[in-house]
Amino acid sequence: MVSWKQQTNNLQESWAKFFQLSWQERWILLQAFEFLPLIAAGLHCMNFQRLSSILVRFSPMSGEVCSDAAMQQAAATTTAHLVQVAVSRTPFKVTCLVRSTALWFLLRRQGIGSEIRIGVSQQEGTFKAHAWVESNGIVLNDRNDIHNQYAAFEQIILPDGTERI
Repeated sequence: MVSWKQQTNNLQESWAKFFQLSWQERWILLQAFEFLPLIAAGLHCMNFQRLSSILVRFSPMSGEVCSDAAMQQAAATTTAHLVQVAVSRTPFKVTCLVRSTALWFLLRRQGIGSEIRIGVSQQEGTFKAHAWVESNGIVLNDRNDIHNQYAAFEQIILPDGTERI
């Protein structure tokens, strides 16, 4: 059992790490904490296609997309890390689809193109599905070799009117 003193030290350490982040990183982290439960509730109440079409309306791709691929990749990697930090500190179980949808949504809000990839596998007679996010063909929120474990669907189901970016 964790003592009260250890809990206090952990909390102080977490706040110290939070204040070491830039303002932009703090904002992304706070948005991740906000959107994870909302997306989880949305997926509980409706199908993925309906939820993603709603999210698209709240995150129109602006004309302010950064053209520098290296800067986009750095921002996408940072955002993926911050979403994972939020997931690790969320008091409920976060599925890979919730985590990936939140990351995709936050990247979209930043003008960074990405795709939610869904793959399937059959291991020991059990059918399994998994979701992750890719940007420019690079896996952001999972292992780089996830394609070896799950066969990804070629076509991503996108909401009506959404363009692949």
